Formats: sequence, structure tokens, C-alpha cells
Amino acid sequence: MTVPSTADARTERRRQILDAAVRVFAARGYHDTRIQDVADEAGVAYGLVYHYFGTKDRLLSTVYDDNWAVFAEVVEGIAASGRSPWDQVRAVLDYVFGALEAYPERMRVILVEYGRLAGTAQGSAHPDVARVIATLGRAFARAERAGALVAGADPAVLPVMVLGALQAAIVALLDETAAPADLPTVRATVLSLLQGVVHAPSTAVPREA
Repeated sequence: MTVPSTADARTERRRQILDAAVRVFAARGYHDTRIQDVADEAGVAYGLVYHYFGTKDRLLSTVYDDNWAVFAEVVEGIAASGRSPWDQVRAVLDYVFGALEAYPERMRVILVEYGRLAGTAQGSAHPDVARVIATLGRAFARAERAGALVAGADPAVLPVMVLGALQAAIVALLDETAAPADLPTVRATVLSLLQGVVHAPSTAVPREA
């Protein structure tokens, strides 16, 4: 039998606490959650949660940080894949809506609970959000050079608009008080909007230098 290393045990315990925090934040909301609630959900002592994260704010920000770091890596991988601009857009949307379908609690915490705490203006200053914006900006610039971007669209502005539209669409899906909408319909609507900005390969016309 292999005995887990101390580092592995710490990583697993950290993940256990963060997963519990996601469930509690999603169910209760950030402001109504106590550290003790997270400890109870994780099946650990209050002091252990405090040892790993210190405060409730730090718990929430760690959930946000970890997930944006993963998303930044995914977007960078898609941008480096050599696919057409439109296929890259579709791949990013597939990842986002796939994550929403698989992990709705996590998406609620990242987009709703963290947004309420930090405010929307703080998002783009986060290093991994900035990584995503910069990567998308470079991808849209390549699309413009390939003639795959609608005339007049600014590659530097589009990433913020795309992320904002995605966030608004997802928050609407997660909001039980909003008008009913299903995930496939919202995904198709976002795709339709973006297809008006980024052309499919068959319609792209390379722009002259």
C-alpha cells in the first residue's frame, strides 16, 4: 500500500475544504456562510479551515483564483491550437457552457457571490482575468488580419464585451427569479451574437496588409 506524502495529503485536504466551501456558498450565499458551516460540510475542525485559509474572504477568493487560473490555461491552449478564429470562439464557449452544466454551484460562486463581494469593476484587474483578456485580444487581432472579423470591430474591446456577455448570460441562467431560459437556448443565442462578429472560415476574407 502506498502512503500519501504530506504534500499530497495537504493538497487533498485543501481541495476537500474548497469543494465544501463551494457547496455552502452556493446554497447559503457568501454573507450567510460561516467558517463553521464550511468546516461542518467538509467534516473537519473549524481550526483546520482557519489554518488553511484564515478568513471567509480568503476562502471565496481562492475559489475564484483557482478557477480563473484554469480558465486562463484553457483559453491560452485554444488560442495556440491553430484552429480558425470561429472554431476558437466555439471552443471557448463550449468550455464555459460545459463547465456551467457540470459545475453550476462553482459557477454561481465565481460569478455571483464573488461578484457581489468584489464588484464587477475589480474583475479585469485580476491577473488571470487579465491573461484571458490579453489572450482573447491577440486571437481577435489574428482574426482581423485573416479577414474573419466584422469591419469596425476593435480586437482590444471585444474580449471585455465577450466576457461581459457570457457573465450576464450565465448569471441570468443561475437566477431562479429571472425569466425562464434553458442552457441550450442561451448558448445558441450567444453563439449567434458572436457569429455576427467573427466569421466562419468559409466567409473569411484575408485583409490586405
